[in-house]
Amino acid sequence: MCSPGLEVLGGMTLAQVVLLQVAVEWSLSLRGLFPAQTLALWGAAMAGVGLGLLVSALARTQAQAAGAVPLLIVPQLLFSEFAISKDKFGPVVAQVERLMPARHAYRAFVELAALERDWAALLTPYLALPLMTLTLLALTTAVLAIRRDVVGGA
Repeated sequence: MCSPGLEVLGGMTLAQVVLLQVAVEWSLSLRGLFPAQTLALWGAAMAGVGLGLLVSALARTQAQAAGAVPLLIVPQLLFSEFAISKDKFGPVVAQVERLMPARHAYRAFVELAALERDWAALLTPYLALPLMTLTLLALTTAVLAIRRDVVGGA
């Protein structure tokens, strides 16, 4: 069972995602299934929450955590295919790109908007984003457990 804090973060994140989706849909009228787009965006947002919690657990000061944020967000934008097309990526960058939650959310939106959907490509983001979130939360838990043992000596 989830901790109450994670449930609150998940609920707040879902509310933000729905508000964003409604605003974007109202102004841009994106093609695609609204619930599926919202689920992809929520998956990316939850992976972002996991990444933020991991940064908070690893950083020793607030300044370190704040300094790490641009270093984590800029690659998300660059490797999402939104800024640079995939055909310009080399083999190493293509592998790094697979680790970016924004890339998976973007791919879900692209596939949902396509007239002929590639269902395997569409399924990938919906599997990758929860897996990334769980991995990041597990890493955060491990870091905090190690920190507690080192700092508290218990």
